[in-house]
Order: sequence, then structure tokens, then C-alpha cells
Amino acid sequence: MSIFEYASGILTIVIGLGVAHLLGGLGNVIRARKRITMSMAPLIWMVGQVFMMVGWWWALWHWLSSIEELSVWLFLPFFVASVCWYLAARLSVPEISAEGDTHLWEEFSEVRFPFFSLLFVAYFVMYLFGALSGAEWGASVGDYLGYVLVALTFTGMFLKSERSNAWLAAIFISLYVLQEALQPAIQ
Repeated sequence: MSIFEYASGILTIVIGLGVAHLLGGLGNVIRARKRITMSMAPLIWMVGQVFMMVGWWWALWHWLSSIEELSVWLFLPFFVASVCWYLAARLSVPEISAEGDTHLWEEFSEVRFPFFSLLFVAYFVMYLFGALSGAEWGASVGDYLGYVLVALTFTGMFLKSERSNAWLAAIFISLYVLQEALQPAIQ
């Protein structure tokens, strides 16, 4: 078993649990749509997180596949970021009441600060590790977009209105998609 296979196993499980939770939550929202007051911001974040978590999993290949030695200290940033992604996924899925109306924005608003804090930590750890790893980091437009994404997650901690959060979600996901489009393919 290679170091990559060993290290990526636990990370894949954590990320997979987050993706499964998001997809199950989206299914629950669809099923209970008549009892839910919809809001764009939480829905955009839920769908966007699925793609961001798959992107994070995909990026792990780029970072871990070339490692010949792996200490717990080198592994820790990957694990911390993956756990943050998982916890953000848990927070972004609303608890839908069996009776009565569930307001997506109210549910999201209650967890908005920890949600954005977790995204901030995930991105910050990822980009800090990239900068410290000695890789050609910060040299591409995609890397600079990543820095913008870090700043946007920090901004999200302080935006309180539903409208501003919907705009933030749309801008963030659009920049994320652009960043991924600019990234080199795995070789």
C-alpha cells in the first residue's frame, strides 16, 4: 500500500460522509418542500458544497500522490481541512421539523457564523499548507482566486441578511467554478 493510498483512505471517508449528508439533506428538502419556506442562500451553499468537497477530494491526489514520506504533522492540515468540510456540511443541512413550517434561512442563519468559520479554516489551512509546501503556489490566476475565496468566507461570517448571503453564495460558487476551470488536470 502506498503512502497516498494509506493517507487518502481516512480523508476519503470523512469527505464522503459530508457529501452523503449534503445529498441526503437536499433529498429531504425536496421531499418536504411543501412544509419549507425556501431560501436561495442555503440551497446554493448546500449544492455548492457538494462540488467543493469533491474538488477538495480531487485536489488531494495532486498534493498527496507525490509524497514519499508522510509525518503526522504533514498529514494534519489535510485532516483538519477535511473535518472542517464535513462539519460545514453538517451545519448547512437544515433540520426539517416533522410538523410545522421550516424556514431555510432561519435554520441557516442560526449556524451562519460557525459555518463560515469552518469554511474559512478549511480554505486557510489548505492555502497556508500550499504556500508552505514549496510548491509553485500563488503563481496562477487559480491560486489568486483561492485567496479571494478565503476572504469571502471570512466576509460571510459577518453578513447577516438573507439577500447579502445569497449574493455571497452565488459569487463564491461562481469564483470556485472559475478557479477549478483554471486548475491543471491531474496527470
